[in-house]
Amino acid sequence: MDLRESFWARTDKNGPVPEERPPLGPCWLWTGGTNGTYGKIRNLYAHRVSYELSKGQIPAGLQIDHLCRNTVCVNPDHLEAVTGRTNLLRARGFVARQAAQTECIHGHPLTGDNLYVDKRSRRHCRECRSRRSRESRAAASKPRLTVITHGASRYNSGCRCDICRAGKAQRQRDAVARRAQDPAAADRAGHGKQSTYRNTGCRCTPCVTANRDAVRAARARKKEATQ
Repeated sequence: MDLRESFWARTDKNGPVPEERPPLGPCWLWTGGTNGTYGKIRNLYAHRVSYELSKGQIPAGLQIDHLCRNTVCVNPDHLEAVTGRTNLLRARGFVARQAAQTECIHGHPLTGDNLYVDKRSRRHCRECRSRRSRESRAAASKPRLTVITHGASRYNSGCRCDICRAGKAQRQRDAVARRAQDPAAADRAGHGKQSTYRNTGCRCTPCVTANRDAVRAARARKKEATQ
């Protein structure tokens, strides 16, 4: 079976009539395989094959636009060869919606001197851009006031001012000092005699001293063994 016979054998000419353009007549639905959007036949797009079988070769540089907006339609009367820009602006995507927009969300016209087009060809309202710039500069020029409602001896965990941070650091130092001078700390840890203080998980003064001495002794023995 040649391409023409295979193509029309997979075409249903009793498709729906486009709601937006009823005069076009019913769509011819492609019943073969698709790529999720367009019909495919022998690694070719079905709508392009339909155009070439009915109207001839597609002009160089042009694309096939579905006038019915049904991408699986292969009715030649619903297909038109247009430029890529025309095809894009006729679609329902973001670019087409923005191109059809005549006013910004605040009602300013997107024409003339009020229209700004960026490097990515996106359109913007100059008046809105100017307003946002003025508001940003005004916010940056306002002085930032820091109101402290607590004294130096009190640390507020939700505050990062210098007074609170210094107060927290001092409280931590005081707590470490109290633990180091507490004679009952070793008994609570269950270490026993001072000579056996080797608990690396404890930071009390006897344990820190004993571990430091043990490390020094181990280094000395290792040095003697290598000599």
